[in-house]
Amino acid sequence: GAPPEELFDTFSREPFAAASLGQVHRATRRGKDLVVKVQRLGLRELFAVDLANLRTLVRVLDALDKSDDGTKRDWTAIYDQSAKLLYKEIDYEAEAQNGLRFRDNFRNRPWIKVPDFYEDLTTKRVVTMEYVPGIKISDVDEIEAAGIDRRVLSRHSAEAYLEQLCRHGFFHCDPHPGNMACDPKEGGRLIYYDFGMMDVI
Repeated sequence: GAPPEELFDTFSREPFAAASLGQVHRATRRGKDLVVKVQRLGLRELFAVDLANLRTLVRVLDALDKSDDGTKRDWTAIYDQSAKLLYKEIDYEAEAQNGLRFRDNFRNRPWIKVPDFYEDLTTKRVVTMEYVPGIKISDVDEIEAAGIDRRVLSRHSAEAYLEQLCRHGFFHCDPHPGNMACDPKEGGRLIYYDFGMMDVI
């Protein structure tokens, strides 16, 4: 509800990262390095049109899918679950809450880093969090150059995901290289960036 210059000490108008749903800007405030993720305009309206068209297709698939392999695919249920996750992903206030919950779940795991969230600078379409630089989880050369043992990193990754599923029942649905990084701390610390697509068991 205010220009960035009123909310931050510095704010880079040029994004340093972008994806399909939003773009990320560097900022500072009170001596802290931050990132500000800003959602693209019109996403909710675009989702409504696209999902209405997909719902029509799903009804056709449900009517025509006469599987002879002994399975019955419920295309409507698949659609409903996917649509629910998509709408959750564009609610940045929910993303901040997800991040805080995830951080609390792993508070005793020093090899997992979740950035701090700034709820006073977060809305449904803007989320502000601590800037935590890292090496892209898929950049093998950089990981090796940083002296990180990839076996340790692999073990941490597997343990983190199993703990999400088996202990907390709250898990990250989108752990791709754009949403995860690592650094040399703790022998290979995992850094999670994006908490828009989470779910529960």
